[in-house]
Amino acid sequence: MFDHLRDLGFEQSKCEPCLWIHAYGYLIIYIDDGFCLSFGEKLLPILEELQKKVRMGTYERVESDFTFLGLPITRDKDGFVIDLNKYAKDKIKPIEIETPKGPKEDFLQAELSQKLLTEYHNRVGALAWLSTAVKPQLAYITSLLASGTATPINSILLDLNQVVKKFDYTNNVIRYVNPLLKDSTEITLYVWTDASLGNNADATSQAGYLILIGDHYSHNATVLCNLIAWASKKLRRVTRSTFSSELFGLEDGLDKSIYIKQLLQHFFKKVNLVCIIDCYSIVSNLFNLNPKTVEARLKKDIAYVRETLIKHQAELLHCTGDEQLADCLTKKEKFNMALHEFLASNKLNMSKYSKGVGNFFLQLAD
Repeated sequence: MFDHLRDLGFEQSKCEPCLWIHAYGYLIIYIDDGFCLSFGEKLLPILEELQKKVRMGTYERVESDFTFLGLPITRDKDGFVIDLNKYAKDKIKPIEIETPKGPKEDFLQAELSQKLLTEYHNRVGALAWLSTAVKPQLAYITSLLASGTATPINSILLDLNQVVKKFDYTNNVIRYVNPLLKDSTEITLYVWTDASLGNNADATSQAGYLILIGDHYSHNATVLCNLIAWASKKLRRVTRSTFSSELFGLEDGLDKSIYIKQLLQHFFKKVNLVCIIDCYSIVSNLFNLNPKTVEARLKKDIAYVRETLIKHQAELLHCTGDEQLADCLTKKEKFNMALHEFLASNKLNMSKYSKGVGNFFLQLAD
């Protein structure tokens, strides 16, 4: 199929193999699904020609509501909405546990039956789908529940049922608004990163990031944005301080945002990058060309982050813990008011974030 696409004038993206670029539009192919973005009607005859060469299903024009990759998408004048409330009501249910006679502790430490383990996998999988598609607030707790299958004992059922008991069945929705761009050729990525030291049950550290796309950053301005990527995962490296955990979390967020930036450069002439963190120690060490840390590995990581920010001419901002949108991605049962307010409005008040070392990096780049 790839040869046929090239013969028809498509070029495969260097940073994303699922994306094919044509002079008349874009084609996204993921396993057995496809999505086409066409400039007017010019790409339709080319798709018809492709149908003659490869075995593929019919395609239809998207003008109203549609489903893609299992996501029900509703369009309106302001943008579109992904609503998984019905899915949540159907899939997120507690697991019935029959406690046998005898000491409760012995039962909790006993190995799960295959039937209960299958039910556990189904519930955690449903939570993971919700956290991936519409609800970043579930990302951290889903990560913890998924790690429970490493030692499948009955006590993990209680952890799952506790999450289900507090689950909100009415707020499994995410809205994407039409961005009011001042310049259609320029876009900005806003990246929040956060980490916590040794807060998991096995004393490992957790890191998370949120990536938004919106209008160009301007201090004291309110920016319209859409949430496009987020993750919460265990750090794969040993960390001995909050500083090192936050630094490794920043690296993960930067790597993901740079990949998205390279992808967006197919659509926009200029893609800016703004990073927001709540660890001022990182800001001060990045600003200082002679970092205070004595650990050689951390010095290398600081140099990597600094060079990455300079190369991509990124701004680095500092925020308080209360304004950290990624806070709930690293802490259990943490209600994040800042994220809640953003998801309700899709707006960011940039005056809440103090300018870090953005100008300093830009000067070094010059």
